[in-house]
Amino acid sequence: MRNSREENLSEHSMEVAMIAHALCIIANTRFDRNLNADRAAVVGIYHDASEIITGDMPTPVKYYSEDIRDAYKKVEAVAEYKLLNKLPDDMREPYERVFFAGEESDDIYMRRLVKAADKLSALIKCIEEEKSGNTEFATAKESTLKTLIAMREELPAQRIMKLLRTHPGRFGKIIDWHARHGFRTSILQSALAFLAPYETIVTTRLHGAIFGLLTGKKVVLLDNSYGKNGHLFETWLSDCDEIAFHRPERSQRP
Repeated sequence: MRNSREENLSEHSMEVAMIAHALCIIANTRFDRNLNADRAAVVGIYHDASEIITGDMPTPVKYYSEDIRDAYKKVEAVAEYKLLNKLPDDMREPYERVFFAGEESDDIYMRRLVKAADKLSALIKCIEEEKSGNTEFATAKESTLKTLIAMREELPAQRIMKLLRTHPGRFGKIIDWHARHGFRTSILQSALAFLAPYETIVTTRLHGAIFGLLTGKKVVLLDNSYGKNGHLFETWLSDCDEIAFHRPERSQRP
């Protein structure tokens, strides 16, 4: 279908992760569940990883019949195992727990919420396209709503559904709130743990350089292809003893 604004897989995966995180928090605080919201966010980030190999099959085709749906699930599983097999042996088990559900009821339930988050993300996309004057998403919107309505009896998504149908703008604010107060903390802790073993950070990324300085690391900032890092270093950071700047030869620039 024609899109008024193209959405890439990374953007969609992050939105699904944030919605899944929010749904788990709702389930825990209002429905007495004991779900791992951080794990749900990670599963959400990787939920479409198999599309790196399979590509994206249109939803109407994927769910046209049970035979096609079951066959595509098998293809997805094969693709996920292919991705896992590209990892070193000692790294496979943690990613297996991301790709494949455990036998615990809470893990199975959490993955249903990730599926609901995927549908809610799709619904948000349909609403955004409609607001932009694109009528091609009307059918997709109705089918996605029907799926969510069918899911709401078993999942604590019904309150989100009611809010989204009556005040879609407020739902975006909920996502923003969880990004600031919930998901941000997890990302910060992960970044701190990732950098902890290292004394020196070598990077082309300004955010990485600034984070390294804030955590007391020595930093080597490499210039990028259009010179932004160099201009910032010369303007703001040249007097800082904890950071060095290196401008690679043009043929070596990232």
